Amino acid sequence: KDILRQQCDRLSDREKQILSILARETQPLKLAKLIDKQPNLNLELVNVLQSLQRRCLVEKIENSFWLSPLIKQYLLI
Repeated sequence: KDILRQQCDRLSDREKQILSILARETQPLKLAKLIDKQPNLNLELVNVLQSLQRRCLVEKIENSFWLSPLIKQYLLI
């Protein structure tokens, strides 16, 4: 739990926004849906998602993004 807290404390506001969106979803979200939900991040979204993937906070399956149950549970507490 401390490791997750430390990781989340280091995130940018934009990264936190994306994690918040993904935490509320029940299914993986396609990139187009994420753009619809955060149109102001359109140009930055790919970079933000790549950063979250490098930190192992977001997983990608084909062109969809999701959170592992552990990450989701931590964010929704």
